[in-house]
Amino acid sequence: MEDTLALDDAARAELLPALLDAAQQNLDGAAAKSLRDLAKARTDIATAMFAMLAKLPVTKATGNFALDLGTDFRHDARTKTVLGIWAEKGNADVKRQARRGLQKI
Repeated sequence: MEDTLALDDAARAELLPALLDAAQQNLDGAAAKSLRDLAKARTDIATAMFAMLAKLPVTKATGNFALDLGTDFRHDARTKTVLGIWAEKGNADVKRQARRGLQKI
């Protein structure tokens, strides 16, 4: 992660689409964890992550990611929007974990 943060903005911008794509394919995978970690450090990456999550089909949401999002981004207003949708429309695990995440906000 430190190596990615050390890149200049143009180089980091070239890597971001591939990272977003990999993360949305598996929100419980390493790419999604890296994306969350980078988003905690950089507001531009957080903006891209939340834009991806806003378009993500609810069927791809996972309970673990929902809870991690609520923990890592509890002070970000966009978290409430994403978790609210997942708490309403997700599968049973996603709903439960999204609700837990919302309680952290």
